[in-house]
Amino acid sequence: MDLIRKLFITLLIVVNQGVATAQTLHYKVVWRGDSVGYIKTYKFDSANFEVYKVKSLVTFWFFGRRSIKTEYSEVFQDQKLISAEVRYFKDEELRERCSTILKNSLYQIELNGDIQPPIMNPIYVTTTTLYYYKPDRAKSVYSERFGEMMPLEEINDSEIRIEKPNGRYNEYTFENGICKRVKVDNFFATLFFVRIDGEKSKNL
Repeated sequence: MDLIRKLFITLLIVVNQGVATAQTLHYKVVWRGDSVGYIKTYKFDSANFEVYKVKSLVTFWFFGRRSIKTEYSEVFQDQKLISAEVRYFKDEELRERCSTILKNSLYQIELNGDIQPPIMNPIYVTTTTLYYYKPDRAKSVYSERFGEMMPLEEINDSEIRIEKPNGRYNEYTFENGICKRVKVDNFFATLFFVRIDGEKSKNL
């Protein structure tokens, strides 16, 4: 069975149990002071496991209209990651796909059709969970998109920095335990994900 189908079935089970609680966060993507896209994150909790989903859409003009869309889905059991999948689209075309699944105490990772070195240690923190809480004493975070661990540095009590495999970084700012802003350092531009209070990202 396809991993994304497994995740979807798990999500349905959580919701249909009637004991799940859901939390949704909304962010706008800002470039040079203008809003160029939106991010929606979902977290479903039950007594046994947690399901996370993230959807994002960014549009810009570069010799015509361009768009970048990402979809993240992952499941945790007893606070430990058991499966994840990321799909990355450019102009509606699937360009990247990474799946991670825990089997026999090893994380099996497939990135764009290629098998990656397995990860042996349990994963408790991912880039998706960072939207919902600031990790305590963690030294690394798992990138569901790149399929590897990334170094994590605490800047102060409310900020952390993670270094991406390409040498760039993301900085996360937290308020009341929730991510308030993300500074994303890319080769082509610096973007900001800014949490929207009391609004919904209608474009997703």
